[in-house]
Amino acid sequence: MKLKKIFALFLLGAIVITAGGSLSGCSFGKSQPDYVVGENVGNTCGNISNLGAVAQVENQIYYQNGDDGLKIYTSSVDGSDPVKLNDVASYFINITKDYIVYANADDDFHIYRMNRDGSENTKLNDAQSYYVCVENDVIYYSNWSDENKIYCMNIDGSENTVISDDQAYYINVDDGKIYYANWSDGARLYSMDLDGQNKLRLTEYSCQYVVADGDWVYYSRWEDPQTSQEDNPEDRYLCRTAKDGSTEEVLRDAASGDINVYKDKVYFTDWTDNVICSINTDGTDFTQLTDEYGTYINLAADKLYYVVFDDNYEPTLKSISVG
Repeated sequence: MKLKKIFALFLLGAIVITAGGSLSGCSFGKSQPDYVVGENVGNTCGNISNLGAVAQVENQIYYQNGDDGLKIYTSSVDGSDPVKLNDVASYFINITKDYIVYANADDDFHIYRMNRDGSENTKLNDAQSYYVCVENDVIYYSNWSDENKIYCMNIDGSENTVISDDQAYYINVDDGKIYYANWSDGARLYSMDLDGQNKLRLTEYSCQYVVADGDWVYYSRWEDPQTSQEDNPEDRYLCRTAKDGSTEEVLRDAASGDINVYKDKVYFTDWTDNVICSINTDGTDFTQLTDEYGTYINLAADKLYYVVFDDNYEPTLKSISVG
C-alpha cells in the first residue's frame, strides 16, 4: 500500500472521503466524561489530528455522514434520531456550548460556525484552515493560505491574529498550551502558550500524528519526513514525551501512524503489518484490532472509526467497538 501517497494527499488538502460509510445507525456505548466535549473544548486532540470527523457531547454524537457527502449530522449515542445540520462537506468538527465550528471543504476549507441546531450558518474567515481547534470560545488553526502559520480568532471571527510564524501541522490545543509539529524546524515537536509566548522544543526527532493527552504528548517519531525512506525499519516509532520535554519513551519500535488516544489506550495504524492496533499508554498490552489497513482514526462513545482505501484509493468508512 502506498502509504506516503495517502499522507501526501491529505497534506495537499485533496483528500475527500466520499460515500461508502456513515456514522448514522451505529450502536454507541457510554463514554467517559474526559472524552465528551462541548463546554470548554471543541473536540479531542486525537480526533482533530485525524480530520475531526466525530465528536461526542453528553449523549449526542456530531459527525461527518459518509453517505451524504460528509455533511454534518447529529444523533443520539445509540444512533437513533439522526438529524442533518448542514449541506457541505465538513472537517475538523468542534462543538461548543452554543455552536458547531468546522472547516468547509466545499469552500476551500474556510472556517464556518453555526448554531447547534444547524441554523445561522456563518463564514468566519477566508483562509484555507486545517487542524481547527476550539478552546474557551477561541479558534486556533493552521493557516495554509499563509505558509501554515498558527492563527487564532474569536468565536465570531473577530480579532483574527497570527500567533506564530512557524509552519505548523497537527495543532493540538490542550490545557492552556498549543502543541504542534514545527516544519520550520524539521517537524520537531513544539509547545507554546496560547498567545505564542514561551515556545519550547520538546523533541530532537521529527514528529507526525501529534496527540496531547493527560501529562504526555504522543506521536510517531520520524527522521526528517522530507528525506526519510519509506522502507527504513528504524523510523516512525510510536513514542510519547512529557509535556515539558523532560522524558521521551518509545512505546512500540515499529512504524506507526494515525495516532489517537482514548481512555488510557493509544490507537494507531501499524505500518509493518498494515493493521489497526491498540496499546496501553504505558506501552503494555499490545492488541491487533483489525485485519486491514485503516487511516484517520476517530474515537467517541466507545467506537473507533477509520477509513479504508481500495486499490483505486476510493475510501470507505468503517467502525469497530472498543468499549
